[in-house]
Amino acid sequence: MVRNPYAVCEGICRFHRGAAPTAGRRPPPENLPEAAALHAVTCMAWQRRNLEAHGHRGVFFTYEAMCNACG
Repeated sequence: MVRNPYAVCEGICRFHRGAAPTAGRRPPPENLPEAAALHAVTCMAWQRRNLEAHGHRGVFFTYEAMCNACG
């Protein structure tokens, strides 16, 4: 399952900006939007590889398509 990269980045930024500091958690990177975008691209690249290597044994859909189908 993949999600719209904009939504992923928005969620990461919102989480880090609104979260209180917690023991053991690293502070957000200096350029949070750039780090969030890099994370989204990296995850989607892994999902592309998974689809190419294992697509015959699974399913592929977007988070948005799942939400639309459920209601």
